[in-house]
Amino acid sequence: MPKGNFNDKLIALLKTHPNFSDESGELLPAAVKKQIRAEYPSRILTEDSRYLIIGVPSFYNTDYENEFKEDLANALKTVS
Repeated sequence: MPKGNFNDKLIALLKTHPNFSDESGELLPAAVKKQIRAEYPSRILTEDSRYLIIGVPSFYNTDYENEFKEDLANALKTVS
């Protein structure tokens, strides 16, 4: 495992998975994203009579700003 920050370590670990890297060993972000979305879909975390809290995995990643808008819209459709 390489020395460095969390992201460097995570990328190095992901590259070892055959589904997440190409023939040359480069990371395939689309494959990782697809797997994450399959395992961790947007979902209702809690709700009461006034509030609804929805978990949307793409929220914390600025690289997926456009996907977040779409993910949030889809999550809201499922609760409407």
